Amino acid sequence: MLFRDLKQLLGFASSRARSPLAVLRTAPWVGVCYTLLVLWYMELGWDTSRMGLPLRPWYRTKCTVSFADILRLAQRTLASVDWVDPRLLLAQLPQPPSRPQPRVA
Repeated sequence: MLFRDLKQLLGFASSRARSPLAVLRTAPWVGVCYTLLVLWYMELGWDTSRMGLPLRPWYRTKCTVSFADILRLAQRTLASVDWVDPRLLLAQLPQPPSRPQPRVA
């Protein structure tokens, strides 16, 4: 299931990497992204009843979370956060210390 998820859900199958170095970087990067998403979900310890999983009548006995569910939760979480507003990012930057003015004699 890991390689299927990497290819289908994270886009590893349609990678646009063409140069040899880019090809060598793509697979580890996709694996790191997969690992970080799973660890993020495990750290949250989400209750599946609060996750808002879609109703799937064909999976009546399903009681576990798939990687597609984790990915959907991450997408919803990131979409609800206004983390790309440049004004907020600039407001959080530390201000450089002021330089002392040179003495004029």
